[in-house]
Amino acid sequence: MVKLLELADMTQKALLGRATQDLKFFKLYLYDKEKFFSIENKKIFQAIKKQADTRDTLDIAEFAVDTNMSFKDAVEFQFLYTQSSVEAQLALERLKKIYVKYRVFSILDELKKDFERGNVDIDSDAIQKILNELQDLQAGKWMKATEVEQTIKNEKFFFSKFREAKDLFFAYRSGDLHVIAARPGVGKTTFLLNEAESLAKQGHKVGFVTLEMPAYQCVNRVIANVCNVTMHELRAQGGVHAVIAKNADKTSHINNIMFFEDYSVDINTLVASIRRAVAAGVDVIFIDQISHIRHTDKAYSKADAVERTVRTLRSLALELNICIIAANQISRAALQTEEPQLEHLKESGALEEASQLVLMLQQKENELVVYVRKATHGRLGKFSVIALYERAQFVSAPTIDF
Repeated sequence: MVKLLELADMTQKALLGRATQDLKFFKLYLYDKEKFFSIENKKIFQAIKKQADTRDTLDIAEFAVDTNMSFKDAVEFQFLYTQSSVEAQLALERLKKIYVKYRVFSILDELKKDFERGNVDIDSDAIQKILNELQDLQAGKWMKATEVEQTIKNEKFFFSKFREAKDLFFAYRSGDLHVIAARPGVGKTTFLLNEAESLAKQGHKVGFVTLEMPAYQCVNRVIANVCNVTMHELRAQGGVHAVIAKNADKTSHINNIMFFEDYSVDINTLVASIRRAVAAGVDVIFIDQISHIRHTDKAYSKADAVERTVRTLRSLALELNICIIAANQISRAALQTEEPQLEHLKESGALEEASQLVLMLQQKENELVVYVRKATHGRLGKFSVIALYERAQFVSAPTIDF
């Protein structure tokens, strides 16, 4: 969710563009900017700018003092523009449109300057036409089939480490939320790390959010997997740095993985962190795991909090055109059945609806069985990979040519 803070470096007219929805406000903007930039709006802009360089979210008490708002109004203001939620997504869309309007008004500024120099006459019909276009932007745009086809070119594919996956869902995709679910101890984190390392090797820049396991343990598992050593051998050979030095040719790509470690992160902080990672070039995000993400509003039940988190992550994937792969737990009810099903997902309603791919993992002796329980861009099925837990490694079974 784009926070208002991230828009604070725009000019005042970008922030205040929401006041230019009709001809009256447009004329006021064009001919009398002093009235347009009211004292109240200046205070809001300046209060935001004051905090923008040092903080990800507003300090409500300070913001309330600077703007002469009541504390209650200041809290509501923050909710509308910084809370990652379904309601705030609407605010995001408004802010996007404000920026589009800002660019249009910049062009009109140039027209006004030309008019003042006597170069051109301002055509009221032309102005009205632009205003109508702004109204169309606000209402949304219908696209021709050929225009829709152009948007498909922005889609990116992220291929799984396991060749069996390609036959079922082809690849993970940008703009989608993917869920990897399993009971505790089955290997969710190791599975995510294997996929993250494989994507890094393919040249992608990967962000790995660990909310359960220390980041250094995640790195140990990645190194054990890449260098094909056991966790015991990793320690016996002098630790991660020594093993990396011995296997420099194998480990050069692991710096494509960036780790974010926080055991009590809230959804707003996480979204801000993901935005910073994407700005740094990251195009796929792994999250281990969804249920550990907190919501600042204590009024939400656990199920509501997870639902809002899932929908926020889905919206973020669409907006930034990134791939998000997140882990989640399976309920104990799965122990009573032979194979895990979608209904065994914790808070399954939201996860089922918002995700485009759901993989459910089950351990069977020396194998990990991967069930594809939802695949919007593929088909349902299952495949098995060899589990080498002591090496933090899952590998496809070798092919046999006859």
